[in-house]
Amino acid sequence: MPGLNAISPPQCIASTGDQHRHIIRKTDATRKIAGKGANSNFFHTAELSADGTTIVTHSEDQRTRTFVLPTNLLEDGDEILTLAPYATSNPIKIRSSVLYPNFRLDESGTTVALQARTDLSIRLVNVLDYNYVHASYPWINSNTEEIITPHALLFSPDGTRFVAGAEASIAVFDLSRDNEGPLQYHRTRRSRKIRQAYGESDTPLSGILNALAINPSNGWLSAGSTERQIGFWDAGGIGEKVSAFSVKDDTQPETRGCGITQLGWSICGTYLFVAERNSDVILVFDMRQGKRLCWLKGRNAMSMQRMSFEIVESDDGRIDVWAGGVDGHVRVWENITRKTDGIDPSTDIIAHQGKSKRSALYPFCLLTLI
Repeated sequence: MPGLNAISPPQCIASTGDQHRHIIRKTDATRKIAGKGANSNFFHTAELSADGTTIVTHSEDQRTRTFVLPTNLLEDGDEILTLAPYATSNPIKIRSSVLYPNFRLDESGTTVALQARTDLSIRLVNVLDYNYVHASYPWINSNTEEIITPHALLFSPDGTRFVAGAEASIAVFDLSRDNEGPLQYHRTRRSRKIRQAYGESDTPLSGILNALAINPSNGWLSAGSTERQIGFWDAGGIGEKVSAFSVKDDTQPETRGCGITQLGWSICGTYLFVAERNSDVILVFDMRQGKRLCWLKGRNAMSMQRMSFEIVESDDGRIDVWAGGVDGHVRVWENITRKTDGIDPSTDIIAHQGKSKRSALYPFCLLTLI
């Protein structure tokens, strides 16, 4: 990838237009929403498929929509292409979802996503036809028989298993075992009685585990909690807990946050990136030394909403980070592993005139939510 300073200002090449910015009553006439007629039907999330052909969104009207990108998307031309939904789900409250990592639009068996719905088993649905459910995976509390709804879902790199994170617990499922519970289950914090009797042997993970990532080098599963703690498990979560630590640092007030929302690894598995709610920074840890390397300042993400980032690596080992802010700007921090302490963004791109909820990067394409 060329130097980021050489990137020309981005141009809008496709858009959903105003159709999904109207009040909910207009974009979803089948729902009766008392007292909410003035609410904007904004996008909560948007995820780009691995093959770069499809965007899956979830909006304020609780509907999931699939947008198949036009084949002429990257051809030269001044016309802004219109994106219309290929498939739309019924109104469903989704706590977390994730697209299949081997998604290919021309293979119907791969056009699937996991969805965690409140008080229902985890489901594997087809995003080209939301009425088709491939499989379901119950996660039930053995003490209360209540269904556990995960706050985070993550596929293994090969797509054969997936990990779910919930309140002080992690579960690993086999994708091929329809209607079966977890292969492996971890409680991340021991009960009060056990702590009083034996103490804690290491740093516990309290709160909700709503950030998951797998180290591409050694296969460790990393999980971040709303209490600002990170834990590691061997073999993608199948193995034992390796270690844990807290990202809290009272000596640097500017690195404060309100709970981890995203984790990311460099390809080499050396650097761990951490984003939090209501935080203006992204933390970078050098896991060879087990300490923080630097933090990326000026993110402009002081919001309790999830604000994501993307890691962009070049063949020569250079690592850049892209992140969207609440002001609708996308900021870039260049070559961050060669720096220490606080780092200001080197590039600031005005993605649009509205406010951004999230940004996601795919080679040569920038996806933003208005």
